[in-house]
Amino acid sequence: MANLRSKRIAGLFRPHWKRLVLIGATVAGASAVTITNPFLLREILDTAIPGQRPGLISLLALGMIAVAVASALLAVVQATASAVVGQRLMHSLRVAVYANMQRLSLDFYTRTKAGEIQTRIAGDITGLQSVLTTTAGQLITAISSIVASLVAMVVLDWRLTLVSLVIVPVFVWIGRRVGRVRQNLAGVKQQRVSAMSSFVGESLSISGIILGKSFGRTQDMTKQFTELSDDLAQTEFKAALAGRWHSASFQMVTASLPILIYWSAIFTFTGDGVSVGTIVAFTALQTQLVWPANSLLRLILEARSSLALFDRVFDYLDLVPSVAEPRSPRDLPRSRAGRRIEFRDVSFTYSSAERTSGGGVHRVSVDIVPGSKVGFVGETGSGKSTLAMLMTRLYDPSEGQVLLDGVDVRELSRETLADAVGIVTQDPYLLHASIAENLRFARPDATQEQLEWACQMAQIHEFITELPDGYDSVVGERGYQLSGGERQRLSIARLLLKDPSVIIFDEATSALDTLTETRLLAALEAGLPGRTMVIIAHRLAAIRRADVIHVMSQGQVVESGDHGQLAGQVGEYAGLLAASAIRP
Repeated sequence: MANLRSKRIAGLFRPHWKRLVLIGATVAGASAVTITNPFLLREILDTAIPGQRPGLISLLALGMIAVAVASALLAVVQATASAVVGQRLMHSLRVAVYANMQRLSLDFYTRTKAGEIQTRIAGDITGLQSVLTTTAGQLITAISSIVASLVAMVVLDWRLTLVSLVIVPVFVWIGRRVGRVRQNLAGVKQQRVSAMSSFVGESLSISGIILGKSFGRTQDMTKQFTELSDDLAQTEFKAALAGRWHSASFQMVTASLPILIYWSAIFTFTGDGVSVGTIVAFTALQTQLVWPANSLLRLILEARSSLALFDRVFDYLDLVPSVAEPRSPRDLPRSRAGRRIEFRDVSFTYSSAERTSGGGVHRVSVDIVPGSKVGFVGETGSGKSTLAMLMTRLYDPSEGQVLLDGVDVRELSRETLADAVGIVTQDPYLLHASIAENLRFARPDATQEQLEWACQMAQIHEFITELPDGYDSVVGERGYQLSGGERQRLSIARLLLKDPSVIIFDEATSALDTLTETRLLAALEAGLPGRTMVIIAHRLAAIRRADVIHVMSQGQVVESGDHGQLAGQVGEYAGLLAASAIRP
């Protein structure tokens, strides 16, 4: 598992190998340049000052200034390259996760909170920013500095180098012990963030605000948010303190190293030619060793913490849609004439995570001829909307086939099917944008004349023209500045701009008054002759003029016929007529 994760993380960096080589070269160059300073200092102390050679002192001092300038320039190059690589990695991760989310099927979204998804895309990947943009470069810098310092220390005096390595066991122990704690806490922290984000998204949406205020639960919701925030704060507090005492112990050990070197040089290596300049240069190098060692410990802990975030991101990248695109999709001839829809012995059941009871269909066989107007009626949970979901392939049947012009919809690409079949639901989604922008979501190149034509067909053009900003009026979050009927009509106009050959209305006129609904359906029949229309409704007035009406009960079609035929029988439809007080 750990090896696979490491390979995946390394694979993210592979496309940027050229910049990584540049980063490595600049880091190595900076490390090599930096370690020359102690040698220059030794020459000053052991040669230039005792020999009273001002020219040599000046030359060595200029060398130390040149080292500082070169180190600064190389650091700028390295930081720039690291930032470019890190930001491109974050961008590619965000796009990859979002693209995979778009490929996932509807069942994933019915069981997953929106806040959880947002946290994965925004929070988790943003949490990797420091690791991807700075930590990787700093890690290379620290390792390179440690290696270069150790080489220089060995060159100065190998015996003092061995004394300095007493910190290694302490370093390894702290890194392993604290790293595991940090990694676990990072995963818990992101779970807390997801829970809080989900609650905020639900409770502070327009629907959530209305729910809280109408039930008088605003104080309770604030209390619940307080508890979630407190849980997150406690987790972040634990993460911030994890390993602090261990790190402090390491710093105390490293701070005592110069004393250990002085003691060793005086009492152990006396008479073996360890000069003052060598001791001063060695302690300077030791400082250059201790600082990157401390930095390396911190970076390792950060990297271990980020593994939990990588796991969460990879989890979403690995999700597979239950409704998959066909490997070799078939084509449909482009046509705006009505298409044939066939249900051949279709069965489907929702998972327990999506629906507790009802809603599925069982052994449904229906043939919808091209250009016909077909209605589906039945009690709530009888399976009407499920048929619409199967026609648009938001779900796949567990048994049987759904055919469009004789082609199984599972053999069509998403684009081909969406071009042929359009749907408007009872609660349509509108963007927080202008009316024109919402309409052009279906057809970005639509002209103003085309927008107005669609809105006239949907019986909403006059309402729009009466608004102060007309088609530039902003509809608000989810269209809440409009009434339910206005949202439905605007969504119908958007579908008409898409101009599909099959139109599905799933309770799409439920919020309209009877007169407006009648005018709208009549306008569609006159303005879109030959289109196949499927109308799913509770209100029987919407489907009364349908060529064929299918009555559903408990997931099955129990009656079929036109209004006159069904009204004259003693059955489900007649019972619905009596309950709705509509005369035959």
